[in-house]
Amino acid sequence: MARVTPKTLTWVRQTGTDAAIRVPTGKRCSLAPPSTAAAFVSCAFAPREARLVPRAFSPAEAVEIMRQAGVEPLEPYVNSSAPWKGCCLRCEREVTPRLTNVRQGHAACGYCAGTMVDPNDAVAVMRAVGLEPLIDYPGSGKPWRSRCENCDAEVTPRYSNVVGGSGGCRRCADKKNADALRLDKHAAEAEMRAAGLEPLEAYPGSNRAWRCRCTTCQDEVSPRLQDVRRAQGTGCRSCAAKNVGASQRLDSASAAQFMIAARLEPLEPYPGAGKPWACRCLSCGLPVNPRYTNIKQGWGGCRSCAGLRSSKRQRGDEGAAIESMRAAGLEPLEPYKSVMTPWRAQCTRCGREVSPMLNNVRKGHGCGWCAKNRVDPDKAAAHMRAAGLVPLADYPGRHAPWPCQCERCGKVVAPRLGSVAQGGGCRYCNDTAIDPEHAAAVIRGAGVEPLVAYPGSTTPWKCRCARCQREVTPCYGTVQQGSGGCRWCRDSGFKPGSPAVVYLISNPELQAVKVGVTDRSGIRLRRHAAKGWKVLVTEDVPGEIALEIEEDILTWWRTDLGLRPYLTNHHMPQGGWTETVSEDSIDMAATIIRIRSQARQKD
Repeated sequence: MARVTPKTLTWVRQTGTDAAIRVPTGKRCSLAPPSTAAAFVSCAFAPREARLVPRAFSPAEAVEIMRQAGVEPLEPYVNSSAPWKGCCLRCEREVTPRLTNVRQGHAACGYCAGTMVDPNDAVAVMRAVGLEPLIDYPGSGKPWRSRCENCDAEVTPRYSNVVGGSGGCRRCADKKNADALRLDKHAAEAEMRAAGLEPLEAYPGSNRAWRCRCTTCQDEVSPRLQDVRRAQGTGCRSCAAKNVGASQRLDSASAAQFMIAARLEPLEPYPGAGKPWACRCLSCGLPVNPRYTNIKQGWGGCRSCAGLRSSKRQRGDEGAAIESMRAAGLEPLEPYKSVMTPWRAQCTRCGREVSPMLNNVRKGHGCGWCAKNRVDPDKAAAHMRAAGLVPLADYPGRHAPWPCQCERCGKVVAPRLGSVAQGGGCRYCNDTAIDPEHAAAVIRGAGVEPLVAYPGSTTPWKCRCARCQREVTPCYGTVQQGSGGCRWCRDSGFKPGSPAVVYLISNPELQAVKVGVTDRSGIRLRRHAAKGWKVLVTEDVPGEIALEIEEDILTWWRTDLGLRPYLTNHHMPQGGWTETVSEDSIDMAATIIRIRSQARQKD
C-alpha cells in the first residue's frame, strides 16, 4: 500500500483515456502508476465507475508476456482472466494459465512449479508404496481408491499424504507399528511368572486378557500384561485384596487396648475393624457388639449408656422445667421425667387436667382446652344436634368422621365436626351427594330404565329406553337439566330421525381435534368456526347413522387408543369438549378415511 501525497491521481479508464480525479491528500490507495501494466484499478476513495476496471492488453502484448513466463500459446488470446491453453517450453506439457495470474507472479506451468502432478507420475508413486490405483488420479488432496498389494484391502489414501510419507494402507501401518512394539513371548511369560502367574495359553498381546493360573491360590485369572505391570506384580485380584488387608490389619493387642480405653472389655479375639466385636460395657455391664471402626470415629460402644447420656443432656434441670410449665399456666401434678414425656398437669385457667410434653410447652403450646384445640364431647354433640345431626358414636375428634343420622332425611352420614362448624351438615340435604334411589327415580321419569347401579352424576349410566327399547347411556346430571333420557326419542336437541351431518374439525391454536354431529342447518358448525375451529371433513348422512359414526370414532379414541378428552369446558364454552383429543395423538388422515368410508358403507 503506497501513501498518496499528490492532490490528484490519474485513473486508468476502460476507454484508454486518462481522467484526473481529485482525492484527499494523505489517503492510502492500492493504485499503481499508469506507467506500469497494472491489471486493475482499486481504491476506496475512487468513484464507482473507476473501480476494478481491467486494463486492456493487445494480443501481441499478451503473447509476449506468456513467452517471457516460459509458455507458448496454442490458441488466440481472449482476455486476461480466461484460461489460455499453451505449451510449457521447459517440460513440453500442455497447461492453461491465466494472464492475470502470470502478471501477479504466479508460475505459468504448474508442473514445473510443483503445484500440479502428472497422473502417470502419481500412479508410479502409489505403486512404489505398494498401492494399485483402481480409479483415475482425482487430485492430490482427494481420497484415491486403491488396493493394497500387501493385505489386498481396499483403501482410500490421499496422494499428498503418500508423498509426505504417511503411508498408504492404514491396516498395514498399524500392524507394522504393533509388531515393532510387540514384546517377545518369552519375555512376557517371564514377567507373568515373576508376578506369580503361570500362563495357560499363548501370549495374546499386552492389552488383551491372558488366561493364567495364580501360583498362590491356584485360581484361574485373566489379567492383562499391561495391568500387571501397572499394578507392580499383582495379577490375582483375590491375592492382591488379601495382601492389602494384611498390610492394613491392626494388631489384636493394640485393638483390645483401645477398646478397654473406651470402657469396653473384649470377650473374643479381634475379628477385624469393620466386623461386630463381642464386648462388655464396663459402665453398665451389658453385652454389646460395637465395631472397632465406629469406636475409632468417636461413636459410643454401648447404646444404653449413650441413651442415658443423651437423655440427661436433653432433660435439663427439673427446677427450670417446673418454671416453664408454671409460666404457661400449668401446675405439674407428678414428678418431671423428660422433655418428650407427657407431663400430667392442671390448667390454672380452666381447671382441667392436661398432659402436654415440656418440649411442646416450650414451643408455645399449653392447655388444649383454652387454645380451643380440644372440644368437650358434650359440647360437640350439642353442636351436631344443632345442625340437625344425631351422633351415633362417641366423639372421635374434631377432624375425624363422626357417624350421625340426619333428622331431616333420615340418612346416615359421617361429617367432621370442623366441617359442621363451618356450615356443613348432611351432604344429601346440601345437594353435595345424590341418593341412588332418588337418581333412579329421576332417570325413570325421563323414560329410561337403569340396567346397572348408579355410577355418579357425570358418568354415563347404562339404561334401556322404555319407548324404543334401545340401550342408551345418559348422565344423571344432563337428565336432571332436562336433556332427556333417550337421545333417539327426545324432543329437544339433535334428532336422530332427521337428516344430519357428521363432522371432524380442528383448532390450530388449541392443537385439538373434535368429532361431532349436527343437523343440516349448520348452526353448530358456525358456532365452532366463531371460536377458531376449522372444518376438516363433513358427511351428510341420516341422523341415526351420524350418531353411529360418532360413537365409532369416540370408541376408537377412548377405548382402542386410550385417549381422554383433551379440552375442558373452559376451552369450549359453546360445548362439545368431551369429544376432543390432542392433534398429535391421532392419525388425522386415518380418521378422515374412517369417517368417509363408514358414511359411504351405511348410506
